Amino acid sequence: MYLQFKEYKLAMSNQCEANFIEIYGDKLNDRQFLQRFCGTQSEPKTSKGNNIYIRVFAKPEAFYPKFEVLYTAFREKSTIKGIIMKLN
Repeated sequence: MYLQFKEYKLAMSNQCEANFIEIYGDKLNDRQFLQRFCGTQSEPKTSKGNNIYIRVFAKPEAFYPKFEVLYTAFREKSTIKGIIMKLN
């Protein structure tokens, strides 16, 4: 999965203890953690699996995050070779 933020704005940018967005791969655990955004900029992220998770944290005073994402699913080109059969 490929994820790109088209729009990204946190209510209290640069205050990571008040609000942030985290990106995870296939599962919501430390091993699949990809990135935390808490400033004014973001960057595209890629997950090697079939899922990508967005986790938003905001304290009550910073509860108005605004973001729009574009995500794309893709798969690698298959390396399986076809079988050619000759019929008589």
